[in-house]
Parts: sequence; C-alpha cells; structure tokens
Amino acid sequence: NADIKINGLDLTELYPSVPLTHLSMNLKADGHGFDLFDKETRYDVTLDIDSVKYDKYHLKEFSLVARQKAGKSDIILQTDDQNLKLRLDAKTGLRPSGIRNRTSLVVEKADLKELGIMDVPFDTEMNLDVKFSTDMDKTHKLKFEGKEIVLNTQIKRFTPKDIFIDFATSPDTTYLTARNGDLIIGGNMKCGYTELFKAIDDLKNMFIDATKNHEMIHFLHDYENLLPQMNFSLDCGTDNMLANVLAIKQMRANSIKANLAIGSKKGLNISAGVYGFRTEGLNLDTVRMFTRQEGNRLRYLAGIRSTSVDEMSQKNTYSALLYGYMANDSLTANAVYRDSKDDLILKTGIVSTMKPTELDISFVPEAIFLGKPFFFNKENYIKVGKDIEGYREHIRLADRLAHVTAESTGKGVGHTATDDNLIDLLHKSLDDGNLG
Repeated sequence: NADIKINGLDLTELYPSVPLTHLSMNLKADGHGFDLFDKETRYDVTLDIDSVKYDKYHLKEFSLVARQKAGKSDIILQTDDQNLKLRLDAKTGLRPSGIRNRTSLVVEKADLKELGIMDVPFDTEMNLDVKFSTDMDKTHKLKFEGKEIVLNTQIKRFTPKDIFIDFATSPDTTYLTARNGDLIIGGNMKCGYTELFKAIDDLKNMFIDATKNHEMIHFLHDYENLLPQMNFSLDCGTDNMLANVLAIKQMRANSIKANLAIGSKKGLNISAGVYGFRTEGLNLDTVRMFTRQEGNRLRYLAGIRSTSVDEMSQKNTYSALLYGYMANDSLTANAVYRDSKDDLILKTGIVSTMKPTELDISFVPEAIFLGKPFFFNKENYIKVGKDIEGYREHIRLADRLAHVTAESTGKGVGHTATDDNLIDLLHKSLDDGNLG
C-alpha cells in the first residue's frame, strides 16, 4: 500500500546533480505479489502529476492508471499539457505460456521542440494501434497500424499515408507484409528467424573452412543448400514515406522494384530496378540488375542508362552494362560502356577460375578501352593468390624496373608502361609466383 503526496519538490536542494527543479504529484497504490505471470498477483495504481520540471523538460497534467487482476493488465496513460496531448490504452493478458497485448495510442499534439526533444520546430499528430502476442519461445506475431499521421515542420506540413505492418514467425515459417501508400513490401521464409541465423552462421563457417583448407573446394550450390527457402518483394512509387524521405534529401525516383527468391531448389534469383532516379546533378533513367539460376549456372546482369540533367550538356549521358555467369568454380564477366554518342568506349570480358585462396583470370581477347584494342599482357592472364608478401615484392620490383627503364630509355616514368621490355620483365616476374 502507498499514499504519497508531493507539492513543489525541488530535488536540487538535496542533490544538485539531479536537475529535478519542481515536482507536484499524488500517488495511490495497492497490490499483492511481484510475479506478473501469477494469477494471484494484483495491483491498482493511480498516479497524477500536476507539474514536473526536469532539466529542460516541463510537463503538466499527466495521469496514469494501472491495474492487474487474474492475469489481465490494463494501463491508461493521459496527458493534457499544452505541448503534449495524448492517450494510451494497453490491455495485456499475462500467462506463463505467453503474452497477448493490444495497445492504442492517440496523439492529438506533440510539440517536440517545446518539449525539449528537438532543436527545430516540429510537431506531430497520429493514431497508432499495435497487437502483439508471443509464446515466450519461437512464435511471435505483430500487427501495427498508423493512421491520420501529420508531421509539421518549419518548412512543410506532411500527411503520410496510413502504415500497415503484419509480421509473424514460428519454427517452420516467417512472413512479413507492409504497406504505406504505393509502397508495398512482402516476404516469407520456410523457417523461423533462429534457423535463418543458424544458416548464416553455417555459411560463414563453410567459407572460413574453405579459406583455411586449400584442398577444400565449394561450389555455388554448396552454399545455396544451406539457405532456407525465402521470397522478398518491394514495389515503391512516389506517394509513400520512403519517397518523402528521398524528397527531403532532394532525391526522387519514379519507381523502385525488387524481387528475391532463394532456396536449395530454386537457387538464387533476383531482379531489381530503379527508374527515373534524379538528384540535383544526376539523372539515371534506368538502373537494372538480375540474377537467374539455371541448374548449376547463375546468370547475372547489371546495367545503367543515364541522360544529362542539363539538356545542353552531354557529359552525364552514358550507358554501362556488366553481365556473365557463375558455374561450379568458374566465373565469366563482360563489361560494355558507351558514351553520349553511343560510341564504344569499353568492351572487355574475363574468364576466371575461383579457388578458396586464389583466382586465375584470363582477359577475353579483342578487348577495347578508350576505343582502342587493350591487352593486359601478352597472354591476357593474371593470377591473384594469397601470397601478399609476394605481391608487395612484385610492386617493389615493378617500381625499380620502371625507374631503371625510364633512365635507360630517356622516357619519363609515366611512359614506361608502354615499353615492351618493361612489360616482358613484369610479366616474367609475375610468372615466378602468385600475385597477392
């Protein structure tokens, strides 16, 4: 039992380090027990705060009523301050086997600047409704709705669309649905979140083992077999909170789309695109990428097409494309870049063999760079391995050779990269060991 009344307490007189300069309140409490999950536990608490000043925060007309009996809890919180007007109702069922809760919050006004929470003018209004349940183990559910949201800033008044979130997870399935205006997010997974974390940990351990054991070779499907089946999708237009955030940062996109499907049977399949993305100095018509699993082969493509923001200028106009595939321990990659006149600036490709600690790369012949044939070396071949010290020694050797050749030919160091003798010497040094 408790019955407390305080009128005009200034705690700084006793404890100067505690910035509580004023408190007027009434508290009445009656209860029995401390275990909230025990049916015998009960309490009845009423708290009325007439005024409180703590540091730069000042609040008036605050009340709290909290009751529990037979495993059912009710909490009502209200404020009628000139800078904060809200009401919160929370009803909860408490059992050793789980918790079920429904909470509603109605905010008529919250002036965050006057409350000392923000330095710039900002106030808000909203209605929120939350439903939550859990078995205290691996099964959890959450539903969230946000309606009639108003955000007032010193520049503009924002009225975001309603927000809806539905999430649930259990040992054998997990799903998520979220909506806000024309923003729609969806996902599902054939396992719980703990199983997903375990799969990620197994992937990490497999990769670490492969890097430590030079004889161990893992193919793409070895990693995919560890992943649970999952799907994810995102569709974003121009009328939602994500678009509003981009607009605040002076960015805009007509559309953003993404789809992901992963599983031991389907493999890895991704498609994503951003269309009509614009900033003050950038205009990307299309940013597109996808991966597609075809048996043990994973195809991929990524591309960008841009036009100049300034119609009188062509300097930002270009298109670029990267595509290829992964299969077993091999990787192919092709790159194409065209300028504003659609002239071919770069065209090249590589075929590589991937191992845990090294990478063999062969450049496809007839590559083009700056409109001219390009060769990395005579065989268009490079080997990247784990010998970091060997790599540093090659760099030191290359630097010495560059200066020696510059002195012997009378050319500047900047011209020695085209010297045939130097290229032969560098290529020979690379053949003597791995390049880290």
